[in-house]
Amino acid sequence: MTLNRYIQPALVAFALMAATLGCVAQGSLKVGASRIEITPTAAELPAPYTKVHDSIFIRTILLDDGKTKAAVVVVDVPMVEGSMYNEMAAQAAKDAGIPEANLILAISHTHNSLRLDTSMRGKRIPFTVEFNAKVKATITQSIKEAGAHMQAARAGFGRGKAYIAANRNEWSAKEGRYLVGVDRTGTQPFDPAVDVMRFDATNGEPIAFLINYGIEPVVAGAWEISGDVPGAVARYVEGHYGPGTVAVFTVSGAGDALYPNPSAGNSPGRKPSSPFEVLSAMGTLVGEEVLSISDGIGSTRGDVAITAGLKTVMCPGKITTPLNLPNSCAYTADSKLPPCRDYKDEAVDPIGVRIGALRIGQMAIVHADVNVEPKLSMRMVSESPLRNTMFVSTNFGPGWFIVEDATYPLNTYEATASRFKVGCGEGALLKTEAELLR
Repeated sequence: MTLNRYIQPALVAFALMAATLGCVAQGSLKVGASRIEITPTAAELPAPYTKVHDSIFIRTILLDDGKTKAAVVVVDVPMVEGSMYNEMAAQAAKDAGIPEANLILAISHTHNSLRLDTSMRGKRIPFTVEFNAKVKATITQSIKEAGAHMQAARAGFGRGKAYIAANRNEWSAKEGRYLVGVDRTGTQPFDPAVDVMRFDATNGEPIAFLINYGIEPVVAGAWEISGDVPGAVARYVEGHYGPGTVAVFTVSGAGDALYPNPSAGNSPGRKPSSPFEVLSAMGTLVGEEVLSISDGIGSTRGDVAITAGLKTVMCPGKITTPLNLPNSCAYTADSKLPPCRDYKDEAVDPIGVRIGALRIGQMAIVHADVNVEPKLSMRMVSESPLRNTMFVSTNFGPGWFIVEDATYPLNTYEATASRFKVGCGEGALLKTEAELLR
């Protein structure tokens, strides 16, 4: 009897402690997601677009750990002009009721959509003022809708691989230089990683997926509106789980698709392939990989803390001429373009790059408004203090590309297209990442 007098209160205390710990493990994370179409009508299409092949969207994920909120918004466009991007990011953060540092506003990089801009400035992909306004209004709407669907949630991370892209630089032994194209030798760095963050309701049903893969979506080619590979992957995953799940596709350090624009540039006598059949197949392959990764995510957590940071780093600017592209310098012996050897840099005003990090428990999203060559984005992931880190290229911003300092003498396309002088971009990314994640 005397022993029971001490054992019983102890058992009650232990049970209460276990119950309390169970509540902590459940956590206070809440997540909401939305998907809203922004496809232009046939009457709204600017030349040279001829029709719509598949719909394009804005997809949004809102996060709240009970103290801190964050948002990820991805728009199916190829680029946003720099000052417009800054304006849109400020408005989106205001709509979400969060600091701008807690927002990731990104593009899917699909080249078969309208870009967001105010001037053509010699660019090939068109824009319209009406589409600009539509996207801005829809971002506000998507944040509001995601907020209306907030619910208790748990988060997990998984990583797999897909091989539908490769480094965009191929070495020509004949010419002794790099050509822009698709490296099929496997000797040039490329990251095949498919990263997945999965956000589940407490009943285990997926609310949203944040998918990350390094591909430049240039498969569709034809002047038809399309979400390209990002859209195909998102449709596949959403189709598997049902209309209540939102799949958000982001681009990391991008290589070129293995089969870019398959309807053009084929060998003589070869029948042109259907680009939409090809991108659908690519979407299926990556989509299936996402499903397999999701199945392998062993545990999810609701007790995750959200932290974020954002910094703009200024780098000395430059413009290189000619660009290492077939339409800028001589890729054939009979070309009248300047040779692809005499590259000259012109100093221009300093250019800023927005670098941020969003941490969700032991997961992290490092992001920058610039395209990053694969070997550098791979370093950013490997050097992160958090194993479950992904890199997101949020925009083809004013700096265009950041490459490693060692890449500049190679005069690859990215090195010649980068608006940053050697000695700044690589260090800015790695140093800022370390500061924001420490």
